[in-house]
Amino acid sequence: AAHSMALEYGLDMDQPGFDGIYGYHQVAHRPEALNRSATRILASMFRLRLEQQHKSCKPPMCLQAMSQNVSLPEHVTLAREVAKSAVVLLKNNGILPINASKVKKIGVLGMAADAGPAQGGWLSGDAYSGGGSGHVQGVSSTITTVLDALSAKAEALGVEIRSAHTTYSHKNSSTLAELKDEVDMVLVVAKTTGHERSDRPNLHLDDGADTLIADVAKTKPAVVLLMLPGAILMPWRDEVAAIASLFHGGQESGHAFASILFGDSNPVGKLPIMMPKSEADTIQPSSDSDVPYSEKLKTSYRSESFHAAYPFGFGLSYTTFLVQRLDTTIEHQAWLMQLQRTPSPDPPGRPADTTVFPLAHVEILVENIGKHAGAEVVQTYLAFPNVDPNASSNTPALQLRGFRKTQQLLPGQQEILQFNFSPRDFALYLPTEGWRVQDKVILRVGTSSEDLQDEVSLSPLGVEQKLVLPTTTTPQSDKLRTTRSPAQVLRTTESPAHVQNTTESPAHMQ
Repeated sequence: AAHSMALEYGLDMDQPGFDGIYGYHQVAHRPEALNRSATRILASMFRLRLEQQHKSCKPPMCLQAMSQNVSLPEHVTLAREVAKSAVVLLKNNGILPINASKVKKIGVLGMAADAGPAQGGWLSGDAYSGGGSGHVQGVSSTITTVLDALSAKAEALGVEIRSAHTTYSHKNSSTLAELKDEVDMVLVVAKTTGHERSDRPNLHLDDGADTLIADVAKTKPAVVLLMLPGAILMPWRDEVAAIASLFHGGQESGHAFASILFGDSNPVGKLPIMMPKSEADTIQPSSDSDVPYSEKLKTSYRSESFHAAYPFGFGLSYTTFLVQRLDTTIEHQAWLMQLQRTPSPDPPGRPADTTVFPLAHVEILVENIGKHAGAEVVQTYLAFPNVDPNASSNTPALQLRGFRKTQQLLPGQQEILQFNFSPRDFALYLPTEGWRVQDKVILRVGTSSEDLQDEVSLSPLGVEQKLVLPTTTTPQSDKLRTTRSPAQVLRTTESPAHVQNTTESPAHMQ
């Protein structure tokens, strides 16, 4: 069986841990592999200083720590901040953030708008948490629904909320027909759920939400709020005014959406997946017990045949960022030494050389040239033009090698990001040889897997610049960058990446 080789091939832990696969009698006679796995686990624990942070945890089960009430005010605040930073703005025609001086009545629709926590046990997912062993069972007393959060925020701004087609009746409920006649805009809150052990049967939203969205978008400006476990189809995307996704944001999901919609927070989330344009643009779900992974590495943005409605790494902002690569440096001798080394036949995912020293450095300047404070996530992708024939058939044309979020930048403020690329970043796995550092890479930098506007070729011999100009610009992207004083430049040293996101809509630049 496959699990009999798992320990040697890098599976350090078996969860939930009581199935006997990694029991004493199964691993005691394999001390070398056992010690390697234990070392990696302990190294990760000490790197995160878990022994200092969780002193109440007494292995092996940590029952005392797990029974503690951690729903303290500071934890709720942290959960809300995390949820706000996870909102991904996929579309915005200028309707967001909502201008309370112009919008006086808002309709909130959808069964997910006031959905409570799942009642079907740990396997059942809900709008706030995925189903299965990772499910966190919420309680109604700690969950603020999207409808409740929006109502509270709107009331404070003098905006009236009307609701229809929700799970429950409310004091502001009306019929769908009445609501469409009364309000200035509509917010449709939609969800779907999923759990481990099986695929979702399709990529549609629950509760007939696709039909509801298409219907209301015909008569009123519609904003769609999504609570999801993964990719969905959006056949209505061209008809709506804005789309925001939170995936599963936990108990603070409602407050997170309200903060983004009314402009208290600027969206900074990026898609960790590709949203497919059609069913043909993703791996088909299956109910079979055996599913061949014939696509191998070529999933999502790594597939040449898939088309995205919204690409991997994509996410809009209420402001505009100018991103400029300042400098690229090659460590010539270090790279040449790596090319001369004998490749290691270590298992996939475990390069033998774990030394973290860079072969290349890239310095990027990010400037907020818009009118709102915000942060940007820049991303670095690599292509390998000289791939060994033994690996070329399964080597994606583009591979993410790093990303970095700036600090919150005020209008006019800059930050310099430094990204270092290690031998592992420049290596490909060859089945017959193990990990081998390549002699040439193409570095492409951007704000999503399809927004890659700067390209440069790197090798031990040096840097060959090739600039790919953007095909479109936003109203401010053609402005000259003004010189800022040193006090306004933040310098951040860390891992990989680059380019430009100019995503401010005209409504936010007035």
